[in-house]
Order: sequence, then C-alpha cells, then structure tokens
Amino acid sequence: MAGVDGLEHIGAGAVRDGWEDDLLEEITEQGVSMTPTLRVETLNGDPEMRSDQLERVKEFHDAGGQILAGSDAGMPGVLFGPSMHEELALLVESGLTPKEALQSATSHAADALQSNEFGVIEEGRAADLVVIDGDPSQKIEDIQNVIEVFRDGRLVVEN
Repeated sequence: MAGVDGLEHIGAGAVRDGWEDDLLEEITEQGVSMTPTLRVETLNGDPEMRSDQLERVKEFHDAGGQILAGSDAGMPGVLFGPSMHEELALLVESGLTPKEALQSATSHAADALQSNEFGVIEEGRAADLVVIDGDPSQKIEDIQNVIEVFRDGRLVVEN
C-alpha cells in the first residue's frame, strides 16, 4: 500500500464516518499497524469524537490489525510516563485485552521496529524491566503500581 507500514494517530477527521470500503481489509492484510495515540486525541481533540475513535481502533483490532501503543508524549497535557498508562487503559477500553494492550507497548512494538534487542524478557535482550505490584495482564490499572525500574539490568527507580 504505497510503502505504508503504519497508521499514526487516529485523529477526529479520520474516523467520523468509519473506514472507507475495503480499506480496513486491505491494510490489515498488508500488515499495516496502527498507533492510535488515543491519549493525545482525548486531551486535545474533539470530545465528541472519543467514542468514534475507540470504535475505529476496535474495528481495526477485530479485523486482525496490529495495534501499537504510543502516547505522543510531549504534546500539551500528555506527560511522559503517566500518559502511557492512560494510553494502555484506553486501548483496553477500545476492546483489547489487558494482555494485548501490554503487548502493544512491548513485544509488538519491538516487532514493528524489527528489533530483537528489547520487547520480551529473554536471554540476550536488553535488561530493561518494570516491576509492578499486581497483574496488569489481568487488570490494566495495575500498570501504575510501579515498584522498581531496571535499565540495562541496573536498578534506577525504587518506590
């Protein structure tokens, strides 16, 4: 599809009337991923579009499309860190399971970047880990309960 690898941002203008005929099928068949950046859209976009945006993400996911997590941190009101937690919750609200939302920020993101250095816990990969109190694969809100953060195997945050 003209060299397109991914759809970035699901802004208000792109979703009001749904997907054009055959477009959803075509892009999912070609492996085009979507990074909807729902958090920035819910803060800075048209509030009346929120349900439409969530529905388009659900349709893309239900059609077999690969969803990637991205918050567009740095935009007005979109803070580094907390905005990713909010993005994951919005992905769950749009129909992904908590586990799928986590994968959108980890292993699926690494796959999209064609990287075998991060994205999963495995020998030979980067030792960047977040230790959570709870189970965000079952309850996405638990992602906010950060106990420790390791970067390159070194403890960098301890709560």
